[in-house]
Amino acid sequence: MRDDHLTGDATAVVSPPDTAATAARDAVADLAAVLPTRIEAAVARALSSAEGKPLPTQVAELQRAVHTVARDLHAERLGRIGDLEALVDLIAAAAESQERRVAALEQAVAGLTAAVAALTPVVASVSEKLDRRVRISVQTEPGAQPFGA
Repeated sequence: MRDDHLTGDATAVVSPPDTAATAARDAVADLAAVLPTRIEAAVARALSSAEGKPLPTQVAELQRAVHTVARDLHAERLGRIGDLEALVDLIAAAAESQERRVAALEQAVAGLTAAVAALTPVVASVSEKLDRRVRISVQTEPGAQPFGA
């Protein structure tokens, strides 16, 4: 037994998906035709800057700028190294000068020490003589007048 109204309904139910599939196929065909052009335009926009320069040009400019900064930084470092060399030379010269002055002072101190060492026995002898008791005896000559009379 066959039910005709079910067969008709089944065809009606199957038909709309066929139109949906056709619409989907049409949309895919439209996208396939337009998509490469859209992708190409998007890539071109991405590769161009606001100034309209292509990306390779921008990269080259950036490389030149980085090279310039690196060169300037290297020159600055060399300048600082030169400054440090001059400073080290000044400090070394000052240290040598101080060493010469200290050596001269040491020689002067050694000379003074020798002089003091040479005078020590003389000072000791004089000190010993000054520490002795002194006896003074006064004699008057016969017939001399007393002092203050």
